[in-house]
Amino acid sequence: MDHDFYEWASDAHLRAPDGFSEMAAAAGVSASVAERNEMLAYALRTFSRGHAQLLARILSGYERARRLQVRGMAAYAAVAVLALVVVLALPLPMEADLRVIAWLAIAGLLFIPFIPLWILLCNHVLAPDWNTYATWYRRRDRKGLGFEDLYRAMGATRP
Repeated sequence: MDHDFYEWASDAHLRAPDGFSEMAAAAGVSASVAERNEMLAYALRTFSRGHAQLLARILSGYERARRLQVRGMAAYAAVAVLALVVVLALPLPMEADLRVIAWLAIAGLLFIPFIPLWILLCNHVLAPDWNTYATWYRRRDRKGLGFEDLYRAMGATRP
């Protein structure tokens, strides 16, 4: 897991001039990491006996979603760098500095919708098992959901 993140987040005030924005972002990420770790620990504790097939789907769904999200961001960066090379190689009637600025503006503006769309695609289409489990986990106490509900949501039969 990401245990070294907490150490990195704790000294955020040392890295940023004002410290607030980075500390706020670190707090949000830290809360997300803590919730994810809690969900994984609950799955390992609860489903390791008698629910091995369900546990395997949850863990493989988590790994797949995580891998896809990281690969999507890496692919975006690779395409952006390739686009920069193409923009600089084209015989455009503008200075190279202006081409880089135009490229940065376009790449930055396209990244804003790319992030949520890619995460939605990963969570709901490409790797839905982790999202299904996470949704069940968050709602189980509030709505009184049981194991049967999770099995039904994941389209599996209970042993």
